[in-house]
Amino acid sequence: MARPVGITIIALLNWYVGFLIIYQKLSFIADPSSLLMLLLSAFPIIVGWGLWHLKDWAWMMALIFSIFSLTLGLVQLFLNPVHTTGTLINLGISVTILFYLFSTPVKKAFQH
Repeated sequence: MARPVGITIIALLNWYVGFLIIYQKLSFIADPSSLLMLLLSAFPIIVGWGLWHLKDWAWMMALIFSIFSLTLGLVQLFLNPVHTTGTLINLGISVTILFYLFSTPVKKAFQH
């Protein structure tokens, strides 16, 4: 089955996030938290690869990441209501991805 366009977009966004983290943290490599973030940047890159190739584990990881992002956004919204625009955009993206992952064409694409 052909890869749905939305999955292609989500895979590209994962790669973008992963490589952006690498780019940002390479200049601060001496900081231990930067080293940890460099290691964690592999996660979205690997998930992006899995989504690109329609791997069922990548669908599950994208689902978990979206739920985590949604939860984190809600916590951030209630703890720091001053910066709501970015948080609301993040929440909207997370909810959209969640609904999209459960759509029939996407679920069929990941069934082998």
